[in-house]
Amino acid sequence: MIEAALKAEGVSHEQFVVIPIRNVENFMLWTTHVDQYIPPIHKIYTGSDIVKNLYERHGGYKIEDVEFVSNVSGTTIREKMLRSDEEWKQLVHPEVAKLIEEWDGVKRIQMVS
Repeated sequence: MIEAALKAEGVSHEQFVVIPIRNVENFMLWTTHVDQYIPPIHKIYTGSDIVKNLYERHGGYKIEDVEFVSNVSGTTIREKMLRSDEEWKQLVHPEVAKLIEEWDGVKRIQMVS
């Protein structure tokens, strides 16, 4: 979904890489855990105060703040999908909405909930 949205916005695949990383439920280990999976970087883009604080403590990174769109979260989107509220499509990039529909994502969310 991230790749589809970036591609639709004209971002070249040479400018990004999406790396899935399992979460670690321990803040003291989190940055070290993430660093094991990613290439060397010097800049962190985040809208999360927790991530910002962890990487400031870890050191060696320039932190760039990213503004979150208010009232939009994965939870909000899934809740709208559960209620068959078509507004969920307005909360995601059009290419992401297209993918979710191709994958029959609303029905899949409803089936597991």
